[in-house]
Amino acid sequence: MSWRAVQLGKELCDQDRLILDLFDGADVKYIGLDEEFKTVLPLNEFSTNLILIINHRVWYSNIIKLVSEHLTQYTDKFYIGINRYCIKGNDTTEKFTTSNHHGQDIVSALSSLVGRSGFAVTKSGHYDKDRGRHFNFVQPLTWIYGHRVEANTSN
Repeated sequence: MSWRAVQLGKELCDQDRLILDLFDGADVKYIGLDEEFKTVLPLNEFSTNLILIINHRVWYSNIIKLVSEHLTQYTDKFYIGINRYCIKGNDTTEKFTTSNHHGQDIVSALSSLVGRSGFAVTKSGHYDKDRGRHFNFVQPLTWIYGHRVEANTSN
């Protein structure tokens, strides 16, 4: 039995509902390991809307690679969720803000990463004061949502 089934039965968690609300019924391309959540999404592998869930153990270099691989010129809107407990550490030379607010640090690092790729973050969230209560949650609680920034073509 999966964590989703144990924790939620057939219900959706708050983060599931947030993701569905953000895309408001639009089709999405889903990259992640949650096969049960995937079944409630209006999937289309060619969609310009991306949901990228990183809910497995990774180094920061792996996050950069995943974001670069999936947040492409064919993406208009995106949601990236990361289980902060699964980040092994920063194995790159990239420097970013670190504080006692780990979720916000991840949001800042991701915002910078997607910004360099021509995207803007319009919404984000994290739970820095959860004291581990959400360790076995179903969806990652550190997330960003945004869109492609239109290039200025005027001279």
